[in-house]
Amino acid sequence: MTDLEKRAARMKWDPPAPGSEDRRKMPQSAFLAAGKLFPYKVLIDGQWVISEPGLRSAISVANFRGNTKISKKASAILERLHASEVKHSEITNIGKTVVLNILKGR
Repeated sequence: MTDLEKRAARMKWDPPAPGSEDRRKMPQSAFLAAGKLFPYKVLIDGQWVISEPGLRSAISVANFRGNTKISKKASAILERLHASEVKHSEITNIGKTVVLNILKGR
């Protein structure tokens, strides 16, 4: 799976219905709360990875239900996810600049 395909898969959000066999097969670590509540991860290439739409959904549902603890937890994970993507982007851009400077003889 290419990086673009992985990113697209992370952006898709269609969690299994509560009580379904597929949901029961998901590890507890794919959820924000005990009892397999508030799923926020998707399976990509055999690994459970964070889904941004999953986090946004969890925040929305938690706020609707008045569960501020889960909402804050999901918001914090979302902020860290965005921060890591920005750092990766900055590192990639810095790396490109260094390579270009080397090629230009600087």
